[in-house]
Amino acid sequence: AGSAGPGTADAGRVAKSPGNKTQSLDFSLPVPQTMQHADGEVLGLLLEACEPVSLSTFALKANLSKNQRKLPRNLYYELFEFVFDQDRDTQWSHAMTSGGLLAELKEANIRNGRRAEGLRMPVNWGANGLYTVDVVDGSLVLSNRFSGQSVQVQHSELSLPTPISPADFCIMNNYSSRCAALVRHGRMFNLPCCTMLPILPPLVRALPGPRSLPIEFGQPAVEDAPAEPPAQGPPPAAPSRSESARFETPPAKRMKLRGSPASAVSQGSGRTTATP
Repeated sequence: AGSAGPGTADAGRVAKSPGNKTQSLDFSLPVPQTMQHADGEVLGLLLEACEPVSLSTFALKANLSKNQRKLPRNLYYELFEFVFDQDRDTQWSHAMTSGGLLAELKEANIRNGRRAEGLRMPVNWGANGLYTVDVVDGSLVLSNRFSGQSVQVQHSELSLPTPISPADFCIMNNYSSRCAALVRHGRMFNLPCCTMLPILPPLVRALPGPRSLPIEFGQPAVEDAPAEPPAQGPPPAAPSRSESARFETPPAKRMKLRGSPASAVSQGSGRTTATP
């Protein structure tokens, strides 16, 4: 039989200590092609290495039901997308080892603001997901909990009731910045959150403070505060008469000639010269 390619059988191996009480990841093993090809225990160890408290093996057990012995794989997929913005179809490099993958995941976790640092268990994406919906001054407002963005929802497809109540709305797939959608209970139509709140690049996402986006649905744009005009000093004073006189061309001096035949006028240059 042919040997298994990189990221198949070897990628799912986990080193276990005697008694199977503790587990550790073999950092020399190659990673699978995508997340859905990885073993669930490997995904759990990667999550725990990035957030040792909130995503520890012990903390994740709070998501188990009475008849479950292992966490469902979908939970790992949702946590990966929430923390790292990587879905189950994200391509991983064949040449990368588990140690290299872990280094990239830690970097992505810090870049995204450590979203799972205070995540409560069991997971409730409606309360602890990426987006929140609230009513501010009688208007429905969608906000991103981590980037500080907010936008007023005015789309006619939702048929906003009067008065507006946040309980009439929910956010589906609230673990995903790309797939989360605002839905009104009893309606089939939904609004993707990423079209109303553009996904900011990491550098902009790290800026503190809320960022209100006065945008309309279908035309997402981030409007930053206009830059202040450069400070301008008082206009320069007009030069004095004595200063300007220094640069004036003096009047041509008239030479009084006595009608000597030796006098000559230079026609080309316009200058008068006299020959003694």
